[in-house]
Amino acid sequence: MAKQCHPRVPLLRSMSNGVRWCSLAIAGVLPHGRSPVAVVSSSSPPPRQALAGMVSRTLVSPLEVIATLNMCSPTPPLVSAAAKKLGATAAASAAAAATPAAAAASPSTLSQLQTLFAKEGVRGFYKGNGANCLKVAPTKGIQFLVFEFLKRRILAARTAPAAAPVAATAGGAGAVRPPLSPSSPPPPPPPPPPSPITALERLLAGGAAGMVAASLCYPLEVAKTLLTAHPEAYSSVGGTIVGVVRAKGPRALYRGLSPTLVAMFPYVGLEFMVYEQLKLAYTARIAAQQAAAGRPVDGGRPQAEVVSVAAMLLMGAVAGTIAQTVCHPLDVVRKRLQLQGIGGRPEVYRSMVGAGVGIVRGEGLGGLYKGLRPCYWSVLPSAAVSYLVYERAKVVMGLTSAR
Repeated sequence: MAKQCHPRVPLLRSMSNGVRWCSLAIAGVLPHGRSPVAVVSSSSPPPRQALAGMVSRTLVSPLEVIATLNMCSPTPPLVSAAAKKLGATAAASAAAAATPAAAAASPSTLSQLQTLFAKEGVRGFYKGNGANCLKVAPTKGIQFLVFEFLKRRILAARTAPAAAPVAATAGGAGAVRPPLSPSSPPPPPPPPPPSPITALERLLAGGAAGMVAASLCYPLEVAKTLLTAHPEAYSSVGGTIVGVVRAKGPRALYRGLSPTLVAMFPYVGLEFMVYEQLKLAYTARIAAQQAAAGRPVDGGRPQAEVVSVAAMLLMGAVAGTIAQTVCHPLDVVRKRLQLQGIGGRPEVYRSMVGAGVGIVRGEGLGGLYKGLRPCYWSVLPSAAVSYLVYERAKVVMGLTSAR
């Protein structure tokens, strides 16, 4: 077990508070008339729904470690060895010859896991997992909560203009209406239901939710990256955060935030959009089949109960894979920025654009996709489980999602 995962009272308290805070936030919406504080204070023991995210992250932690190490590696291993033996001047010529060889002999994920185990043992598989567990519950909870809130605001903005003229004509919602005489005109028809939320609106709402969650939980992301890349220097989540603040100041906890926000907008937006569009298409097909068979559409059940568990897992995995593929280069850039000036790494990049250009110049376009392969194996189960928990939590709590 990694050092930062060793049982400590402050760590367990933080995890418990994060889990309890997410008991309703992970469902995306709150029951009407209840504040988040009231909901959390009345929640019973930490729910399995919130713990599921932590369990999924722990299960895929070895793959996340490999992905992070690949993304944070600025040069191929053969070039690094040449630099140590020959010096900076001669290493330039060695780099030209070594880079193609390193690219051709790119180790597989399995071989990298074997190497990591041989060097660091089981502990190496869980570097940074404590910070990841602390981060995943509030991050996912905030994302779902803000996403559902924004969707409801979009629908409310469409409904309000249509409902206002009707209320004015009818004398208001609470007005006492006299009985209609045969000669009086018929009452105005009720306003039509708002049109469904478009794919673009889902993308924008999801992107905004991702940026809000990333801003609030970013120090934990920095701690996770440092614990993974430099376990010899940092041993716990709290110690990492305190050490960074003492050495570099509080601003160091937000180094790389700009590319993170830029990455989170399309990443979370695409993930939510793809998942919900797939779910809408799937439920529409089920409804058509039920209507053709003469059965009530959805059988009166919530949408999440109509969709099978296997379908939810598949749709979540597809959504996470698409989002990871599109946004992986920005993930590489932000991790490089996070590690600048730490562990003997030089401070080379001054901006997100400069980091991206520097990586392409020094390592080619492939440098922006380092660690993508293990990321796939990590994202597939974690995204699938997250959306399954999201939907099941809404069913258990009797909540519905804005469509």
